[in-house]
Amino acid sequence: MKNEDDLDLSAWDADEPPPGFADRVVRKALSEGKGEATATPRAEGSAGSAGAGDEPAKAPRPLARRRTFAAVVTSLALAAGALFWVTSRPPVSGEISADTERTEVRIGDRAVAVLEPGARLSFRGGTVDQTKGNVFYRVEPGGGFRVHTAAGDVDVTGTCFRVDVKASGRSDEMQARDVKMGALGAALALGMSVAVYEGKVAVSHAQERVTLKAGESADVSDADGVVVTSAKLGAAGAAGSQDAPLEEANKSLVVTVSDMKKRLETIESQKKDLEQKLSQAEEKLKAEQKGADGAPAKNDFDLSQDDLVALAKEGTLKYRVPCSKQAGYKPDADVVNKLGLAPQDADTIANAYKKVAEWREKNMRPICQEVLGKSELTDKMSVDSCMHLVSDFLSETDPKARTEAQQLAVDIRAGLKTPPAGEKMPPLTRMMLASTQQIKVFEEELAKSFGPDEAHRITYADGLCMGHSTWGGGKKK
Repeated sequence: MKNEDDLDLSAWDADEPPPGFADRVVRKALSEGKGEATATPRAEGSAGSAGAGDEPAKAPRPLARRRTFAAVVTSLALAAGALFWVTSRPPVSGEISADTERTEVRIGDRAVAVLEPGARLSFRGGTVDQTKGNVFYRVEPGGGFRVHTAAGDVDVTGTCFRVDVKASGRSDEMQARDVKMGALGAALALGMSVAVYEGKVAVSHAQERVTLKAGESADVSDADGVVVTSAKLGAAGAAGSQDAPLEEANKSLVVTVSDMKKRLETIESQKKDLEQKLSQAEEKLKAEQKGADGAPAKNDFDLSQDDLVALAKEGTLKYRVPCSKQAGYKPDADVVNKLGLAPQDADTIANAYKKVAEWREKNMRPICQEVLGKSELTDKMSVDSCMHLVSDFLSETDPKARTEAQQLAVDIRAGLKTPPAGEKMPPLTRMMLASTQQIKVFEEELAKSFGPDEAHRITYADGLCMGHSTWGGGKKK
């Protein structure tokens, strides 16, 4: 029988006969034979009692027929069993070629070969002739098993390994011709690679023989002989050997590691660049906050008690005030960044402006309405505008009273006088003192989140929406 016939025969999976099939067939045959003998009566009388002119009757031989029939049936049953045994066993020889997709084939009772696209082999018993491509083998422990290639042989007793035959790339037509000429090995093979995942194998080339253990690999060529290329493939490569070639997995891993290293180097470079920019920004911020003598630069309206006393001697009222906008105010990202704050701190500052607006309405608008009367105009007019209107009205009607009201506000603020109780304090004085308190309300609100020192720095820093007023000599400047 040809190899091709063996492969075709193995492709048909015959059903295994049920247990006791042959015995039941024999018993059935014996039973039918017995019935036939009973139906044929034996001839009565003897040869002596027969008529003179009659031939003696021939008695049938049922026992001999039963034995013959049983033997035939038994032979058929044994033949059926033999046919099942032959067709259900893996082929002991054949030729396999994986043209376009991965192909798996059993080799005898012990081995399984997985051919990658383009691989080709033939086998007989425990000997495989691999002529082309990349093949993974799993061989169960037992007798000898050999993979022969033009570059060398691989002998195993039970293991998992891969053999990759390096081909010259000649056409299939030329390969077929070389097979016929018995010259395929010399024409095609430039070498082979062997990788071992379990157990061990012996790799032979010419007079050289090298044993590879699990986790090792080697290249084989006429030029260099057997060269061990890796002493440790790693558990990951062995675990994934049946899914993809180890070489491809290693290449992918190398690329991944290299890519990660490059990304880490890029991130580290970006980190250093950002740290440098942050350091420069901090130095610039510190420089802007310092004066010529190296001390922190002071805002002109960040007044100490000594400054207030000096201003009181001149009759000057000077203060910083958070701006009042109907829609409120929230610093943008650029302002927050220049202040050296985090993006979320913008909401904290916006809330401080809101608290000041609420305080202003509660404490200053009633004074305005007290002087000008409660009306739609005083309800909609800004508190600052109301104070200026009251000041201008007094300047025209009673300049002395206006000057005295402002001087009282200046002295009280500087701590030179005690505020009079109740309504004895002029409305303009009360409004001026209330105006100077707005910045304190703002700073105290910030201190709840930033602490007193940072809140003070933010309050008098440049960039926020702030107004400034200076009143002196009874005349607004």
